[in-house]
Amino acid sequence: MQLSILRKISIFLFFILFFSGCTPEWRRYDNKEFKFSILLPGSWKIEQGAFNTIVMALPVGQKNNLVSNRSINVIVTELSEDFSLNTFFELNKEELQRTLVVDNQIYDGEIYAGPLLGKWVIFEHLLEKVRLKTISAVWMKGRRIYTVTCSCQLEDFAKYKPVFDKVLRSLRIKQS
Repeated sequence: MQLSILRKISIFLFFILFFSGCTPEWRRYDNKEFKFSILLPGSWKIEQGAFNTIVMALPVGQKNNLVSNRSINVIVTELSEDFSLNTFFELNKEELQRTLVVDNQIYDGEIYAGPLLGKWVIFEHLLEKVRLKTISAVWMKGRRIYTVTCSCQLEDFAKYKPVFDKVLRSLRIKQS
């Protein structure tokens, strides 16, 4: 009887230790100027203002360049004229297809970040001979467009998709 209980406890502890190493730590990045917050992987380095982003997250040890193996970035755009989210999204999707997308394969859908409805797009593209797969989502609050883009090399996308999904769904835009 005692052996059975000890065995169950040891199996339980094994699973706790095993799975705790598989789950990334998270930290919330909060931007007061543009009134948003977002979860980012805790072990990734965070840079503000790189390549015209508000914030960029890269795995530690990865060089900060346009052809990063993995990256998450947030851009906030102030629109000078009225657009609906759908119009803005469709115009940008058409531009992607004209300029970036490999094999014209592009997938899109809707996503919520808290109560706010947004639109996402997944596409493959070449950047300096590196084949990347990117998921990018946009939300609109007033005249501000919040764009969160997550990219990695094509062969790593399935591995990072759960991380990217959590990041995208964690965006919170505060009231003005």
